[in-house]
Amino acid sequence: MSAIVSRMQGRGLPTQPATWEHHTIMSRNQVQTSAPRYFPLMLNAWRALLALTVGLFALSVPERYEQLEALARSTQLAEGPSLTGFLQTASSPGIYPLVVTGLEVSFVVALLLVSAGIASGRIDDWRRLFFSAVFVTYSVWVTPTLDSLSGDPILGPIGSLVQAVGLIFAIHFFLLFPDGRFIPRWGRISSVFWIAYTLAWALRPDAWYSLIDPFQVPFAVFATLMFGWLTGLVAQTVRYRSNATPDQRRQTRWVVIAIAGAVAAYGAVYLPGLFIAETGAARVAFDLFGVPAFWLLAMPMAFALGFAMLRHQLFDFHAVINRTLVYGSLTALLGGIYLGVVTLLGQILGPVAGTSDLAVAGSTLTVAALFKPALSRIQQVIDRRFYRTRYDAALAVERFTTRLRGEVDLGSLRDDLIELVSETVQPTTASLWLLKPLESAGGDASPSGEESTVERHTVRRQSMGLQTSG
Repeated sequence: MSAIVSRMQGRGLPTQPATWEHHTIMSRNQVQTSAPRYFPLMLNAWRALLALTVGLFALSVPERYEQLEALARSTQLAEGPSLTGFLQTASSPGIYPLVVTGLEVSFVVALLLVSAGIASGRIDDWRRLFFSAVFVTYSVWVTPTLDSLSGDPILGPIGSLVQAVGLIFAIHFFLLFPDGRFIPRWGRISSVFWIAYTLAWALRPDAWYSLIDPFQVPFAVFATLMFGWLTGLVAQTVRYRSNATPDQRRQTRWVVIAIAGAVAAYGAVYLPGLFIAETGAARVAFDLFGVPAFWLLAMPMAFALGFAMLRHQLFDFHAVINRTLVYGSLTALLGGIYLGVVTLLGQILGPVAGTSDLAVAGSTLTVAALFKPALSRIQQVIDRRFYRTRYDAALAVERFTTRLRGEVDLGSLRDDLIELVSETVQPTTASLWLLKPLESAGGDASPSGEESTVERHTVRRQSMGLQTSG
């Protein structure tokens, strides 16, 4: 240690003893909480629930596809003469099950990515586990995919219980978001009612009051469900206006608006069915495409969650939500292109080929050709819009690396390095320390390098620009 101090004194550097200090910086909306003793049990239950939910959904997809294919065939046989143009093409057995199943799977995958983003990083808080489980279980409840397992004596009852959990969690999301407390206090009454009611129809999924399929229920049951959603929105409004901090308001505004939009979309899909005649092309179109339209209307919920989490640091993560925004946008774009191309080719090739196989093949090839260019373009747009600082920093480092290969002047390299740090990190003050050998009496640098001075170059950010001093 004494040798090091002697060398520092010889070079004019300060030799005062230094101590290390550790500072932990936390945002105001983060609360350092210790995990409860029973948290490992909660974590294992969360993992088991998500694995069961995703596994059941994966098992139900082939069954769901076969059901939709059978529905398309029966519709073509029963309503064939009244189906013309777009309706005839879109309801064909080769297109309809593919499109509807794709929309349902895309909706579940989008919310699954949001759930993964919430649970990423620190998962020692039960609220992260709960909010991440909400979106997975809700997605498999609201989509009818899991209903295809109802005929199985083992998987059917398990699927009903999982769907019941999805509704319970979705109701409690409104009552507990974002801090996990019931605000206002009357939210506990709503909680007790919905737990009892949901478990009642979970044990009897065929009962008239069952919400196993929220789109095929009597109006009284629909009104009850809407009352539950509206009660949750009122609770969020009360929390927003009287109890939320400014940070919580900024973070949750987009989330609540998006979910309220999904609730309105549910009403917009259900209510027209009460006034459409029981026969005719309008009824056929509503029965076939009314519920799939909900997935398109509710899909922005995942994007709004991603926006709130990314822009306002709702759950403090970036990588997963970046993928959610990119691949969610890519899915919606390619899905729309696929549907448009298959419809167009069906209209053009239908009179010639008399089958939709060519239209499906052509649409698949078109989407496959557009996948990489669309992915690259969407990734650039997302990075520029939400990751602007990191995007600009990456470009600046790339430019500096390219120039460094041919730069030999130390002064220019020094200025470029300070400019790079100022541009990417944007500090208030940035300093560059260089060891400069002292010249000997004959004008030559000291060969030993023991005698040297420290040259300091400082850049300070001013209101009118950058000023450099050396």
